[in-house]
Amino acid sequence: MVDNKRAHPRFPTRLDGRLLSLDGRCNYTCVITDVSEGGARVRTAEFGLVPSKVFLFVAKNADIFECDVMWRRAGEVGLRLIDNAGRANRKTLLGLCLLEPV
Repeated sequence: MVDNKRAHPRFPTRLDGRLLSLDGRCNYTCVITDVSEGGARVRTAEFGLVPSKVFLFVAKNADIFECDVMWRRAGEVGLRLIDNAGRANRKTLLGLCLLEPV
């Protein structure tokens, strides 16, 4: 049996999302493939273009989380969830969701 040293267990999921930045340069579709209390793994074709700080929009419930990018692999990005987006940022980010993703 492999010893898993993660702080929080991962839960597999398949949720549509978006990776966003306040300046609008990052607006990429993604699929959230697993989540934990402290982070998420997402699949996106633009994994190499995602900035080191990003917001993750979860389409199912319209939650938005501020995140740090912890790692990148072919087609995937590992995110550390920092906090929910504040009210002012949330309004701006939801406005970006109305735009077509890159």
